[in-house]
Amino acid sequence: FGIYFSFCLIIAFNSLPVEQPKSTTSVKSSTKYFDKDNTCSETDCNDNDPGINPGNPESCEPDNGSTAELLIGTWTSTTASVSVEIFIEGQPAIDYLIDVVGLSPEDAAARVADLEDSLQRELTGVLTINIDGTYESAFREGTVFDSGTWSLSADEMTLTLFEGPGDVILITINSISETVWNAGTADVIPLDVDGDPSTPDVDAAASATVIFTK
Repeated sequence: FGIYFSFCLIIAFNSLPVEQPKSTTSVKSSTKYFDKDNTCSETDCNDNDPGINPGNPESCEPDNGSTAELLIGTWTSTTASVSVEIFIEGQPAIDYLIDVVGLSPEDAAARVADLEDSLQRELTGVLTINIDGTYESAFREGTVFDSGTWSLSADEMTLTLFEGPGDVILITINSISETVWNAGTADVIPLDVDGDPSTPDVDAAASATVIFTK
């Protein structure tokens, strides 16, 4: 396989339109429940947004364990914490390689395993989110370094990394706690499926789940 893989991290997580009561779980996930009790309870904990739990008193401090607070720190991923799925023209990659390219099941399985290993290594490394609005990253097993600034959308659903002019990575969150961040990614990558440089590459749709820890 010949690949160049550059994920645009696209992770979606749902939000609820109103403030929710605190739960006893240790993770703040798409339900927008929180892992720490505070004096807010069910009252309005965003004095700047009258649309959040309207009708409740504007009297509380912000919720503990917000997404912005939880993101700050150094996050690490390993090859074991990255799982990958690859589809070509709507088929699982292994089926495409057998049915269309004509590889044997053994050769197709070996090629898919090599590709998955390459993509896992692309997403293995370290991402540091700093409280001053900057970040540093070292992916591809710590061999590719980037830095820039970051911002979080007002609804705390999307983290945007600005590497440079026109170079933006979007990251959203499946779930996050103080020590574990479950992220999903997706990208389209060109693949040389037959090893022949005279034939065009095919586009493969790759998706991955990355478990970061800190």
